[in-house]
Amino acid sequence: MELLGFSLREVQIFFLVLSRTLGVIGIAPILGGTMIPNQMKIGLSVLVSFLLFPVIPVDSVVIPGSMIQLTFGLLGELAIGIVLGFIARAALTAVEIGAQVVAMQMGLTIANVLDPMSGSQMSVIALFQSTLAVLIFVTINAHHWLLEALAQSFQAVQPLAVVLPRSAGLLGVNVMRDLFIAAMKIAAPGIVILLMITVLMGVIARTVPQINILIVGFPLKIGIGLLVLGVSMIYFVDEVVKLFEGMRSDLSAVLTLFGG
Repeated sequence: MELLGFSLREVQIFFLVLSRTLGVIGIAPILGGTMIPNQMKIGLSVLVSFLLFPVIPVDSVVIPGSMIQLTFGLLGELAIGIVLGFIARAALTAVEIGAQVVAMQMGLTIANVLDPMSGSQMSVIALFQSTLAVLIFVTINAHHWLLEALAQSFQAVQPLAVVLPRSAGLLGVNVMRDLFIAAMKIAAPGIVILLMITVLMGVIARTVPQINILIVGFPLKIGIGLLVLGVSMIYFVDEVVKLFEGMRSDLSAVLTLFGG
């Protein structure tokens, strides 16, 4: 049985490839945002799958005869794609967490704005640094690293050969730990300076009670916080680049883990 010149086996393998690709693109940074139409995500996934299909070793793929087994195989391919996309998305989430902590110290979490990528509410500082991180992501070609990991995943783990390793949980914990540390490094300059300002305001409030420290302190923390963010911008860019380079290492570690 053939469909448009392709055998039934080739069509089945293509849908396995498409399932893994959908998992990556559906959750990856930029393209995985809620503001991106689902039709565009599906169309791009089909295009990437067509480009990857000729380089995939299809001869060794064993297609199960049962529809239930094939369905579970599709879900396994989707799971691998989601894992790869989640690692890339989590790197940007680390930037957002760090920026949100600084915004909380500055008192700017009261006024939130809509993040067009995630569709959620976040502070102005978090949105600014998240947008800057996306620009860095594209500038250093980190999206190429993600597509490269997707292509290499078919060499490491062939379709329908997905096996969950025992150490997958430990790898997940290590990835989350590294992302949390990266978030705190990004937020460190703002946290330290604003903490010192808070302590100074407390000392002034105790020594000179006539000063309304709340009226004075609120604009002071905002002004100093913005100044610190501007001065530490070079440090921020360096840390974000290191974070994305770590993302590339995490993607390789996942492929190594699933590939045995």
